[in-house]
Amino acid sequence: MREIKFKVWDIWKKVFIPNEYWAVITTDFGAFGIMLKDWENYKEGEYFYSNSQILIQYTGLKDKNGKEIYEGDILRNINHYENKKPFYNYHKVIFNNDYLGYSAINLGNKSESLLMSGNCQLFVYVKNVDFEVIGNIYENPELLK
Repeated sequence: MREIKFKVWDIWKKVFIPNEYWAVITTDFGAFGIMLKDWENYKEGEYFYSNSQILIQYTGLKDKNGKEIYEGDILRNINHYENKKPFYNYHKVIFNNDYLGYSAINLGNKSESLLMSGNCQLFVYVKNVDFEVIGNIYENPELLK
């Protein structure tokens, strides 16, 4: 079973909120949200405005360097073809509703590779291709161009 972890991106301040200042909460009716944990150092609402954060989930996978891969991460891998110069491919990690897992979308040709489905790593494509996390769409939106 994969480890369930999150990161929280503040849309207005354009920073990841340090883990010690937030917690994911759920309600009796299945909704979830983000709650401030440290009431002494931050005033209520300083970080937690309505709809000003994005909750980003860990995929359960790591790149070739052991770095955790999260939704929204940009991955890079190098392709080696016979008699041709090697080149880099870039991919964005997304949640795939069809497989209840994670996919990598090639930013060049828009092809999709399944990384993980449900609680089972069906295609550990990351390990076979030597993906490397080079950033994410929040801190580095220019990587999507």
